[in-house]
Amino acid sequence: MVTAANLIARVSVDGAESAESKLLGVGGAAEETNAKLSRLALGGTLIAGAALVGLGALSVKMAADFQQVMLQSEALANVSKRDSDAASAAILQMAAALGQTPLELGKGFYYIASTGASAKDSLIELACLFSTLQCDDPEAG
Repeated sequence: MVTAANLIARVSVDGAESAESKLLGVGGAAEETNAKLSRLALGGTLIAGAALVGLGALSVKMAADFQQVMLQSEALANVSKRDSDAASAAILQMAAALGQTPLELGKGFYYIASTGASAKDSLIELACLFSTLQCDDPEAG
């Protein structure tokens, strides 16, 4: 004979087993989702790290290329080491102000200095070429 107490006990047991089964399923799904998100985050971190390494390598290459151009100015355009060092520092400051790369400004400096212009005059001409200012001829004094 089924009594009310037996029926309540049976419903409670069946309900508890069903709830436990569902909770275990939800827990498993949550763990699987967590694992997928962890793999996704790791992949994103690796991609970001690779991008930073690439940017670092590019920065080193650009710095080396700039240094090479300034060494050419010393060797081939007869710019002294002291003037080349001063020009390098000035070009690095000008690059940000003029919105140009130091390498491009360094190439410009080399070409102007190759004409026989002094380092100072080469920097003045370089600034005039890459800016919107009206500049006078440095030879006119």
